[in-house]
Amino acid sequence: MKQLFLTITATLFLALTGSAQVCDLFFSEYLEGTSNNKAIEFYNPTNVTVDLNDYVIYRYNNGSPTPSDSLFPQGMLATGAVFVAGNPSAVAEILNASDTLHTITFFNGDDVLELVHRPSGITLDIIGIIGVDPGTNWAVGSGATSEFTLVRQFQYTDGETNWAVCATEWDVYPSSPSNPYIGSHSGAPCCTPNGSSLSETACSSYTWAENGETYNTSGIYYDTLTNIEGCDSIITLNLTINMPNGSSLSETACTSYTWAENNMTYTVSGSYYDTIPNAFGCDSIITLNLTINPPTTSGFIQTACESYTWAQNGMTYLTSGSYNDTIPNAFGCDSIITLNLTINMPTSSSVTEVACGSYPWAQNGVTYWVSGTYYDTIPNANVNGCDSIITLNLTINPITASTQTESACDSYTWNANGTTYTSSGQFTHAMQSVAGCDSVVTLNLTIVPTPTAMATDDGLGTLTGSGGNPVQWIDCSNNTAIAGATSTTFVPTVNGNYAIVVGNGIGCSDTSDCVLVDYLSLGENTAISAAIFPNPATDEVKITFTGASAWLIIRDAQGKIVQTQTIENDSVVSLAAVQTGVYFFELITEHGKAVKRVVKN
Repeated sequence: MKQLFLTITATLFLALTGSAQVCDLFFSEYLEGTSNNKAIEFYNPTNVTVDLNDYVIYRYNNGSPTPSDSLFPQGMLATGAVFVAGNPSAVAEILNASDTLHTITFFNGDDVLELVHRPSGITLDIIGIIGVDPGTNWAVGSGATSEFTLVRQFQYTDGETNWAVCATEWDVYPSSPSNPYIGSHSGAPCCTPNGSSLSETACSSYTWAENGETYNTSGIYYDTLTNIEGCDSIITLNLTINMPNGSSLSETACTSYTWAENNMTYTVSGSYYDTIPNAFGCDSIITLNLTINPPTTSGFIQTACESYTWAQNGMTYLTSGSYNDTIPNAFGCDSIITLNLTINMPTSSSVTEVACGSYPWAQNGVTYWVSGTYYDTIPNANVNGCDSIITLNLTINPITASTQTESACDSYTWNANGTTYTSSGQFTHAMQSVAGCDSVVTLNLTIVPTPTAMATDDGLGTLTGSGGNPVQWIDCSNNTAIAGATSTTFVPTVNGNYAIVVGNGIGCSDTSDCVLVDYLSLGENTAISAAIFPNPATDEVKITFTGASAWLIIRDAQGKIVQTQTIENDSVVSLAAVQTGVYFFELITEHGKAVKRVVKN
């Protein structure tokens, strides 16, 4: 705040809708320059010092209908003074002119700024249209809300919330951070509104003669007139609305009821009312919800087997007859109940059954799976209305079941039924148990074809096998497995006959024909001469050979290819990606081939 404060403090109350047209704070300068050179300034046109705690600035980003940021300024603002909020990263000219540095200045040309009077919630001034995204910016005269400095013209003494009008009230300047307007404003002063207040209390609602408005809730309401000086005159209504209260009671009586509240006697059920003033002077309505119940008489006929216990009085009767009881009915009035009772005697019978697995009892349509004693009750044929109890003594012998899981190569003969199966599947066979019930055996069978092993020689020293998995290469001379040779490819290190053994995963295997390998054909200088050094090697070797270029194949001791590349004569080859161990370097050129054994430490 760049001018001295006055000692007078005033709080302005607003009660307007639409454009703000009272004497209060408004935006006086808007600076949207390059990069972070941005600031917003508001001005006090009144003749009193105002408390900035009563104000807030909101920013709405990119057409958002709700605020994205807010600035609550602090302190007091003298008449004719301005308050400047600058961007924390702006140039020195803006920082020096700023009263506060705040993120409220993180706006672009398509963002809205709103100045609000907090006690009343009234918008005083606005830049842009809330809820609308204009794209890049809003046009303002010969400029826009981006990349320009806007200064409020001298003749305007208050804010404007209609942007179509507000956009015409600015002078437009280039967006120079060193413009001479920031930090002060020249504007016509406005007069201070005066005010008056009254307090009213009413029941339910109140119609204010000042503006003809009817209010239904307590609160503070405002009306604005023009006083004799041409300034706003704000009238404040402090209104208390007291509501008529009510209470109710519910009563039940036999034949009639006399209400002590009004000494009236009622003989018919219904809702009745009485009205008295409550503590606030409003009506207090008392509601009587009344139920009139008459005394009743009833009788009923009951038939029972052997005995009957009357729930009405807890008495048990063993003989037929008429019995009476007098009790309050469900409504609290006398009720005389007559019981006309007939006592009949029950009958019984039994049956014994043996079954396998389950037994459907035709008597009641229920199927039983467990041995036991079961009952069914039906009316007997001799005495009307009395139970006939039939007892079933049941023995259930189990149907047994078992499962056998097998895997076989090509075919499987099942001992249970002597059948030979050549395909996978689930098969069942039923036999009779010692109890005379079925015993079902299920075979879950997997048939896997025996694999066919094949081995070929590429003529370059690599044997390739196929046919199944797992894989094992063997030395045909002694029919023994070669340690570590479990890949489909194999590079022999000595001459001999070799074969591949393949499986199918369940123990069936096949061995290929033996392949003769003449290791001399893989000799170190069969067709070309070559040298590799150092050997043993570490992370790289140098290779020389007969010819200009060669195709290099590096295999591990099991014959697996670990690295390939084209090299020039007298080249250096990196072994950084190769682990320590024994490797065979194959060099293939247009002149022939050479194989070298190299050890990497």
